[in-house]
Amino acid sequence: VLGGFEKKNLSEVINANGYTKLPPQNQAQVSVQLPGTIRSIKVIEGQAVKAGQVLATMQSMAYNNLRLDREKLNQELTASQSNLEFLKLEFARQKELTDENVNAKKVFQKVSSDLQMEESKIRTLQSQIAILGQNIEIGGNSSSSPIISITAPISGNITEVNVTIGAAAEVGKPLFSIVDNSKMHVDLLVYEKDLFKVKPGQTVRFILTNQDGSEIRGKIFSVGKSFENETKSVAVHADIL
Repeated sequence: VLGGFEKKNLSEVINANGYTKLPPQNQAQVSVQLPGTIRSIKVIEGQAVKAGQVLATMQSMAYNNLRLDREKLNQELTASQSNLEFLKLEFARQKELTDENVNAKKVFQKVSSDLQMEESKIRTLQSQIAILGQNIEIGGNSSSSPIISITAPISGNITEVNVTIGAAAEVGKPLFSIVDNSKMHVDLLVYEKDLFKVKPGQTVRFILTNQDGSEIRGKIFSVGKSFENETKSVAVHADIL
């Protein structure tokens, strides 16, 4: 018996709603590590930027103070290193006299103690200088220029500019927001009853509500392990192809 043509699903279809999402490493809030005053702004909202690109510049008294502190420590270190060389020579001389029983051991012990203290002081100064150098570099400028460049930590597009020229840049307060949409993926909310039908590697087809209704393909790369709020659904993560 010959039948007619019929529409049949050759594979089971699961319908789900969801939303697009960016991983945290593709989003950035740009702030400063030292307080200062904004001197110039180099970008506008919507502009594409590269990692390391200068977004703005600022002047910072805090940065200048750190640099002065480092210079004072460098001078103190130079003096201590010079004194150390003298103490090493004196230590060798007193040791020779002590070995020949010409000089009292108390004098030799005093020189030996002074030598150890100077060596310890130099190690402490070197550590303090290194820490100050790290703080200055984190602040945004390791050179001698009084102007600090505020740079983009990632490539992407500027979504927010929360600063104006002459405004105070506060530590931890976001000045710029950057997003990189190249790694955007889709989170689909699949109900508990359908979870056993879903696994990584499967193909999904979806439509974005803010577009013209054209179908986009994706591939599941991960299935969540916890329920979303009170919906009894689990987020299924899919890359956009």
